[in-house]
Amino acid sequence: DSDWYLDIVGNGSERNKVADRIYTYGLNKDITMHGYLKKKELNELLSESSIYLMTSYTESFGIVLIEAQSHGIPCIAFTSAEGANDLIINDYNGYLIEDRNYSKMIEKLELLINNKEKRKELGKNAREFSLKYSSDNIKKEWLDLLRRRG
Repeated sequence: DSDWYLDIVGNGSERNKVADRIYTYGLNKDITMHGYLKKKELNELLSESSIYLMTSYTESFGIVLIEAQSHGIPCIAFTSAEGANDLIINDYNGYLIEDRNYSKMIEKLELLINNKEKRKELGKNAREFSLKYSSDNIKKEWLDLLRRRG
């Protein structure tokens, strides 16, 4: 038995297939499928989380990665989700997985599950990294840009 729990957020074409597998393998007590969550609900869930795993093949900027990082959560994502490449620095605030390599993704997930110190280190770095995208910093960058153009 493990203390770990999986929360799946979002909807998609594979939702029913995933739900069937959870049921078939008797994992209902260890996994919850939340579907779409409003920002407040997502933030509550993130505040209780230890690792954020983004399994999307494609993703633009990936605001959810910054949201997870702002909670001090290390993130793991595929490099094909291009937005993740701008937000995750390998072995600093999470891990980028090349070629949609599930074995590598599982390896990095297991590393973080089994190494609390590494999880805390990457989480601390993730929190610091997320501050780059705070509303104050973004507002300052926009004002600087507009001043240079004006």
